Amino acid sequence: REYYEDKFDLDLQYYDENVGGFVYEFMSIQLDNYIDVLEYDGENSINVYYFDTLGQMKFLDASHYVVDLNLRKITIKNDGNDLINNYGIITNFFVSFVPANIDTEFASYRFSYDPASAITATMDVSYWDVIGVDGLDVIPNLDAYYFLNEVESTLHNTVSHATQIAAYLSNGNELEFNLEGELGAFNQDIIDDIHTGEYLSLYLDTNIKNIESLNLLTVELYNNSGLMSAYTQNISVEKLIMNDFTIKVNLPTSTNTLKKIRLKPVFRTDSEYSQDNTIGIAQFQTIEWDPALVSTNNDGEEYMHITLEHDLKTELNGLELAYVFNDKLQHLSFPYNITYILEEYSATVSSYILYIPSTYIDPDTNETLAFQEGDLIALRYNSPVKKGLSIGIGKLYLENRGYNYASHTDIPKAEIMLINASSSDAYSEFTSSYYYQTPIQLTPFNTEYNNRYSAVKIDLNFTSLYESTSSTVLNFTHIVFSVPNPTYEFTINEIVILQESYEPTTQDGSFDGRVWQYTELESFDADEAPEDDEYQVSLSNTPLFYPDSEWLEYLNIYDEDGNYYTAGITGNDHQLLFNSATDTFTWNPSFNQFPEYFGMEFQEPLLIEPNKTLYIEYTTNTSWATPILVDVENVDLSSIRMIYDYNYLLKPEHYDWYSSLYGVKHSYENIAYSLKDDTEYEVVQYYYEEFTVYSNVAQYTHTFDIGDLIFEDEFVNISLYKVIGLTPTFGTEILTDNDDFTVVLDKSTNKLTITDSNSTDGLLDIFDQIMVIVNFSYGPISKYTEIYMKD
Repeated sequence: REYYEDKFDLDLQYYDENVGGFVYEFMSIQLDNYIDVLEYDGENSINVYYFDTLGQMKFLDASHYVVDLNLRKITIKNDGNDLINNYGIITNFFVSFVPANIDTEFASYRFSYDPASAITATMDVSYWDVIGVDGLDVIPNLDAYYFLNEVESTLHNTVSHATQIAAYLSNGNELEFNLEGELGAFNQDIIDDIHTGEYLSLYLDTNIKNIESLNLLTVELYNNSGLMSAYTQNISVEKLIMNDFTIKVNLPTSTNTLKKIRLKPVFRTDSEYSQDNTIGIAQFQTIEWDPALVSTNNDGEEYMHITLEHDLKTELNGLELAYVFNDKLQHLSFPYNITYILEEYSATVSSYILYIPSTYIDPDTNETLAFQEGDLIALRYNSPVKKGLSIGIGKLYLENRGYNYASHTDIPKAEIMLINASSSDAYSEFTSSYYYQTPIQLTPFNTEYNNRYSAVKIDLNFTSLYESTSSTVLNFTHIVFSVPNPTYEFTINEIVILQESYEPTTQDGSFDGRVWQYTELESFDADEAPEDDEYQVSLSNTPLFYPDSEWLEYLNIYDEDGNYYTAGITGNDHQLLFNSATDTFTWNPSFNQFPEYFGMEFQEPLLIEPNKTLYIEYTTNTSWATPILVDVENVDLSSIRMIYDYNYLLKPEHYDWYSSLYGVKHSYENIAYSLKDDTEYEVVQYYYEEFTVYSNVAQYTHTFDIGDLIFEDEFVNISLYKVIGLTPTFGTEILTDNDDFTVVLDKSTNKLTITDSNSTDGLLDIFDQIMVIVNFSYGPISKYTEIYMKD
């Protein structure tokens, strides 16, 4: 807490004639056990203020009151000051003070270098070291605040102190902090208090990059004899993220000789971080063609050079160095090869430069074309897997164990409790036994001052609570946040209670769709002068109402920019005119671009832009049989209702118009028939997962991540629908039982096993991603649902 404050009544009962003033106890004896008033240069931090007769806040000068810190008392002198002179008009005043902080903050990390030499060659952060790395392993952040230590600096050795430091930890590295040396040089009392067990925890404010490669972070403590194994901690990635990368180190609370702390990252070995990964990680980058970056290389050909955002993996098993795509994501090939160089700017900073040929082979016409300024290009390349952390360290915070810790080690600084009380005023029931208690750790770097909040996740394990109470029912009325230690304050931003369940929720949604869906599509490319274009449709399937001109009313015509058009036979109401003799559409030169609707003038697109694509969609007499897609996860089939024209259920149901007379169960909104057993519709639900095979193997088993659910037990009529492999060129391949692949779904174990029987075209790691889709009649979870209307 930053300050304490209390309000006092200016009343004669507090007047003491012996001292000639009003005497008050400004701090209770209970509070005095926890805190002391801050003193600096012989002056205390106590202030007295009041509101004068005009309602203005006024501070009472210190000469008008006397403070006795030992007795925790303050005396307001009867010396004619404004507060006393207005006795009876001013009825109260306030006493506030700043507490002496029993915790300790620190951000002064010693480093030195030889000013006569290169700073990178002689830089040394005195009390931090990366074990196993020689040379410059820990560096100060010179962009943050640091200061010169003039006392220790010499002509040949400059000593400074940084507020932030940084290091890079590879697999097998450990970051060691000599806190005895660092903190001892700053204030020996801090080290003495650590050695006598006065501090519970040490917090490090860190910033960690590439956290996704980490499995857990191990914290080890070392004393004069070596490893203090009883204090070794393993911090999960989830906890690091939840705590905004604050590392909490538990310290011994008994006498000790703690010297050093080591942070040891344990990296992942699964998925792309497996040692069997031979292809690295696929990366994507979008660029615009820029002629200013085009140059002629030694081979006499022109290339545009591109600085890659990630490192480039150059040793690839069956993959190209890089894949290039146009703005339609079509894979491009080149008359000469893509090349690269590694540009090294310093010993630690480098970039890969990719050289892309300035001409390419058109994927539609096989013509050799040149890139034009502004052309959008997508790159796909592989980068090496990095098992390493960039870690920056800022403030250090030491949490004091506080008053009477030895007698009450079970009482945390703050806690959350579930209480069952008859009312909010029944205080005795709040102090009796409760069902659940969990401590909440300090957030020393997230405070009201910087307006940062920490997220605290509390998993309520009701199974263990049932067992502990020997009851099948747990009644609790209040969630209580308690701060037993008055040294600290607890600020809540919001509370979210989440319940995980496979039961239907009260959430609902709706969408509009067509019974006769647009199932047929034809596309046309406009030329440089589209006003003269002719678009002849093939009509491989007969459109609905064709050849009657009414069929034009049911077309959906649009371009790649999202502009929509209509078609007719004659007149000026449509952008396109249709010639029934040749099945050809042309642009209408007489089109009225500014029609009026309801007395208001609108502007509609006149015709398509040059070199854009036009799409024409239509329906056929069997389009109604196309499934209706419900693109919503985890839909409960018993809740779906099909409504036609906003008013009528497609399946007739009885309901009462005057539902208010009979209750809501008879209302229109509460009709809910189940599509699970409906004979007029067929419903298919789908669930899919995606994964990547990083090892060069012929067989791979994927386990579905569906928690405690079992395909065989909870999913009705489940079967394997499709297994799709996505290639680096954005092509797809269906993996099914044939001469090349064997695919087996084990419904009892939720496992899918794929076997590649043909290694001549590469094994399973040639796919950027594999998607496996299962379908079923009904299940507790799904990705999307399809509804079929039957004859």
